[in-house]
Amino acid sequence: MAMMLVLTAVLAMACQGAAKAECFVEPCFRKDAVVVHRNITYGEAYDPVLKRVEVLTLDVYLPPDSDTRPLRPAAVLVHGGSFVEGNSQSDSEPQLAYELVTRGYVAVSINYRLDGSIGLTSDIPGEDAGEDAKAAIRFVRSMNLTWRVDPAKVMIAGDSAGAVTALWVGYAMTDRPGHSGNPGFSDAVGAVVSVSGEMKSQAFCKTVTPTPLNCTLSDPSKDYVGNITGPPQPPLLMLHGTADLTVPYVNGLEVYTRAKDVGLPALMLTVPDAGHVPFDSLFYNATRLGQFMTFLADNFATNSTCAC
Repeated sequence: MAMMLVLTAVLAMACQGAAKAECFVEPCFRKDAVVVHRNITYGEAYDPVLKRVEVLTLDVYLPPDSDTRPLRPAAVLVHGGSFVEGNSQSDSEPQLAYELVTRGYVAVSINYRLDGSIGLTSDIPGEDAGEDAKAAIRFVRSMNLTWRVDPAKVMIAGDSAGAVTALWVGYAMTDRPGHSGNPGFSDAVGAVVSVSGEMKSQAFCKTVTPTPLNCTLSDPSKDYVGNITGPPQPPLLMLHGTADLTVPYVNGLEVYTRAKDVGLPALMLTVPDAGHVPFDSLFYNATRLGQFMTFLADNFATNSTCAC
């Protein structure tokens, strides 16, 4: 009898350990149980293209009501579109939101000023998007009681122009809060996720093998990789295809290498022969998705209460 009790206790401990190891890595909730609220105003800002004040909105994705955790980690998602197009429901950002929320996160997908027609040689489109993203980060923290967000656990993720924005927010715009809304709350992030992003001005290339050539956008003077200086800056997670003609893979790799060299936790998920924004290679590849979620669990959602 005593032996059976000991064996039962050992098995119980093993199961608990296994469950903890999968926390924020494997889904805890069904996708159809996720609660979505759209077009929530999070701020406003003057748009230099439209020459008027624009209302800024986002969509929030919440775990089901059965989730009783008092605090949940959160992600602010930023779509791509060369700073001229796209919205909170484009670029597979909703699917990324579902992948995160079913694992226990809160996620918001934002709309922001699209000022790319000013010209991508200008820093204004990226800076305006960064200011709006920072306002969204502050808004998420302001909603911590309603959405039960852990104010200490807010990250930013984006693809293409959204990835550039995420990198700017995480590493290059820390001293520029902007005026898009929600002053009084922190806009610091606990992790940066870049899908096909870079921190230099080189894009839309005719070839990237063996090196980027004949790029429509190319300005060597605009290289912000050096803004990554090391802790306490946030961990970095990147996904990039090696055949990306829009944002060359070598530029993303340079960001990752810099992060590693200065001592930041960093992971580059390289997708051989893939083009721009290879989300399908993430969502439909169990190994790569597991690596993606494990990095966030180990480097961002640490000490957060498991949803399972």
